Amino acid sequence: KAFGSSSSQALKASVALAASLWKAGDPGQAVVEARRAMQLIEARFGSRDAMLPSVMTLLALAMASAGGQNLVDAEPMALRAEQLARSLFGEEESITLADATAALAQVYELRGAFELAEKTYSFAMT
Repeated sequence: KAFGSSSSQALKASVALAASLWKAGDPGQAVVEARRAMQLIEARFGSRDAMLPSVMTLLALAMASAGGQNLVDAEPMALRAEQLARSLFGEEESITLADATAALAQVYELRGAFELAEKTYSFAMT
């Protein structure tokens, strides 16, 4: 079945809702929405879709903000987002890769791994 604009709009709305929830200080609900968006993308477009690194980055940031077990789970998600961005877009001038790398650095910082965070932030800025 072909997916029309209504499916695309619903997906974009789900991602926007997750981002809004995270920015508004409701990371738990942001995690739920970002996971849903990620699952929709993977189901409809596959596990190497160009939208995935950005949604995975958002999910990792929301997870890190939510704390607890989510903070533990944020690192593998951020790593996965960074690796997928690198494989899809390469190293040169990829905003998505820089965003994913900066998110990984933020996760390290929230975990208290400050030296690793500093190195990762430095890499994201180059």
